[in-house]
Amino acid sequence: MAHLSLHSPIGDLTFFEHNKVLVAVEWGWGPNQSSSPFLENVKKQVLSYFNGENKKLFIKTMVFENDLENRVYKIMLDIPYGKTITYGEVAKLAKTGPRVVGRICGKNPIPVVIPCHRVMGANEKLTGYSGEGGLDTKVALLTLEGVLEPKLPL
Repeated sequence: MAHLSLHSPIGDLTFFEHNKVLVAVEWGWGPNQSSSPFLENVKKQVLSYFNGENKKLFIKTMVFENDLENRVYKIMLDIPYGKTITYGEVAKLAKTGPRVVGRICGKNPIPVVIPCHRVMGANEKLTGYSGEGGLDTKVALLTLEGVLEPKLPL
């Protein structure tokens, strides 16, 4: 499977492609990389995102196991850069429960591109993040997008 790694502010990320569709993003540097024009475009867009220049990623992602997952991930893809939505709001739009949304977010195979970091707990409470670094990574992404204020050093 074609894959390409890049250095990012949240750690090294490796992007996996199958038939010009992004199927996974994993933390770490992938061995024996084999790039493609599709992955070079993904890399360009994601680096631009991390530089604060690209507020909308146009990357084709895989279709998921069931209709509910597809609905939830589609809702997440529609959350604008710099905005958040609660698990409850996603659940209402997807016609399911907030805990189901949480489980789907927790197994998101394409983090950053499918922005599960923009989904918050009730009353906009910061809740966990399944990517490497957990909540610190979620905070870093939301700070990058201007949702949270940068912490000042003491």
